[in-house]
Amino acid sequence: GRAARAGRAAEARESYEAAWVLGRDRDTGVLVDAALGIGDVVVSAGRVDAGLARHLERTAALLGPADEVDRIRVAARLAVELYWGPELPRARILAAESVAAARAFDDPRALTAALAAAQFVLRGPEGPEDRIALGRELADLAVRRGDEDAELLARRMLVPELMQSDPVQADAELDVLAELATSTGRPLAQWYVLLFRAVRSTMAGHTDALDLVEQAYRLGRLVQAQPASIYATGQRFALRRDLPAGSVEHDLRRHVARYPVLTVFRCQLAVVLAENGRGEEACALLDELTAGDCAALPPDSLWLANAGLLAEAAALLDHGRHAEHLHAVLSPYADRVAMQGVPIWNGAVARYLALTATTLGRWDEADTRFQEALRIHEAWGAAPLSAQTMGEHAAMLRRRGAPGDRTRAARLAAGPPTPASTAAPLTAREFEVLDALAAGSSNKEIARRLHLSVHTVERHVANIYVKIGARNRSEATAFAIRPA
Repeated sequence: GRAARAGRAAEARESYEAAWVLGRDRDTGVLVDAALGIGDVVVSAGRVDAGLARHLERTAALLGPADEVDRIRVAARLAVELYWGPELPRARILAAESVAAARAFDDPRALTAALAAAQFVLRGPEGPEDRIALGRELADLAVRRGDEDAELLARRMLVPELMQSDPVQADAELDVLAELATSTGRPLAQWYVLLFRAVRSTMAGHTDALDLVEQAYRLGRLVQAQPASIYATGQRFALRRDLPAGSVEHDLRRHVARYPVLTVFRCQLAVVLAENGRGEEACALLDELTAGDCAALPPDSLWLANAGLLAEAAALLDHGRHAEHLHAVLSPYADRVAMQGVPIWNGAVARYLALTATTLGRWDEADTRFQEALRIHEAWGAAPLSAQTMGEHAAMLRRRGAPGDRTRAARLAAGPPTPASTAAPLTAREFEVLDALAAGSSNKEIARRLHLSVHTVERHVANIYVKIGARNRSEATAFAIRPA
């Protein structure tokens, strides 16, 4: 266990596998502990760890009628491991059965394992509220039991769920996770904190975003977390305009070949190709990924983001047939935010619907959807996506050409209005942050002075930029010291 907690996953796994072999003919308790120990050190995405699945299946087969609690725990971990493969439906059945059995037995250890499995394997386009409720229940149970590992697991899954619904709660949960990662000293937990900091920084358009992505990648490699490269590639895609031409495409192609189950890389590649004017190859990817009512997209935690990316590619290519299909696919999720699993916040689904509606010439719907998307992006302090949404909305208005559209498009193209026009005024707290920022204080210094978390300060700064039309600290400072 010490090797696992220290981030030495390979060493810990070897020890657990040796323990499983030694206990195979002697003690089912040893088998269970060893198999679940392997499960504790395996952190994977985009593939099923066949060795771990085999250990769990064999362990379950050796358990007797008196081992029902251990059977629940093993089945729950098996459900998690089967998530990224063709047995996703079985994984969800196993998780649901584990929760029901654990509640019937009223066993805290079994319920902890079952809730963790359900929170993980139910991730998909449906039921975010249910997963948040499961995560809250698991976190509360873990706190009552003093189970730090279970609490860390619950909170690292809660953060991306809340990033789809509530910026205040998401930031608060991230702060709790960060404090827990520090107090426990778990390198894996610290890696997740860095990942989420990178998501938040990218969302807000902060200059440290790429540096955080690379820090997370290095720490993930250090703690031998298999998804480190997967997550870094996704986060670099979100920052592709800040990277050398061709580097993101090369990275995506490498991951397409290595992780065929993760269709997200092909969806992202379709967008990159469409952006770079390589329509024939992008269209071929769209044909492949939308065939059979998007059968290539598993209903997992990437589904909503994947469908949105394909919609964006269809709009970039001005491809009516694909736009029509993807518009219908995404319409039931119009009020949602698309989160690509753990590492990327893709923004409002309404934006994707606005893009496809524009392609289809459904001007009134596109107008409404762009406004909905902008409200969501501004609420999250997502300055780059807010600016992109405004630019896309302006392009749509120019294309429609109705009376007044030219004037509206010019206003949108000019960027966010200042508080003197139509934007919401700065709040009292935002004025405090702006004054401190203008005085040259860093975000850490502002956080300490105002008794806020650093990321709450970052969110205030992002909101201030949107409201006053500033792109950086210099412009915000100029705004703050301007004559009244």
